[in-house]
Amino acid sequence: VHGRWFESADGAGAPNVAAVSESLARALGPADAVVGRSLTLGEPPNSTTVTVVGVVRDTRPAPHAVPSRTIYR
Repeated sequence: VHGRWFESADGAGAPNVAAVSESLARALGPADAVVGRSLTLGEPPNSTTVTVVGVVRDTRPAPHAVPSRTIYR
């Protein structure tokens, strides 16, 4: 929907990147403002920081299910 999906350059040794679902992007702010934003995942000392490179459409396990806020790494 916004930004990009993963590329081969995103492999081992590259900065940590992620794509997020539309529902998570809405919770974080306008979707076009979420791309490029850094997110910290997990709790210290095991946390990691990722940069959002894309926003993708929500998926639903059933037609009327509420979409989940998802991070793809």
